[in-house]
Amino acid sequence: MSTNNIRFERTRRELRSTEIASYLNRDHKGEEQIISGFASLDEATPTDLSYCQEGYERALLKSNAGAVITAVDPGEPVDCALISSPTPQPDFVMAVHDFFVERRPSDSVHPSATISPEATLGDNCVIGPGVTISAS
Repeated sequence: MSTNNIRFERTRRELRSTEIASYLNRDHKGEEQIISGFASLDEATPTDLSYCQEGYERALLKSNAGAVITAVDPGEPVDCALISSPTPQPDFVMAVHDFFVERRPSDSVHPSATISPEATLGDNCVIGPGVTISAS
């Protein structure tokens, strides 16, 4: 299902980088950081989580991120916490989804969907374009 019509907003949650590493079942290296958001390596601040894949070591060295999920060894000391992962992008997506974004319920039903007034929807449902839901 496409998420083009689902709206997300950032949470105001703060986590320690060690908590994120533990949740992902990954090793944590470096000083523990307080993380409250996420961004790309080049836009990250000291309170952001980011990720780095092979080939982007220079971006990691220049980044201001507080914590980076990575499969690479930067080769030089960095000022951020490193969370070692063989799959940095999927781990980043999971951490961001589970900790730092919320789906706004009011935007969870596509305007083109048809829903019977007698139908009952469960919590956190997402109704996509063109869907018809009738009463049981």
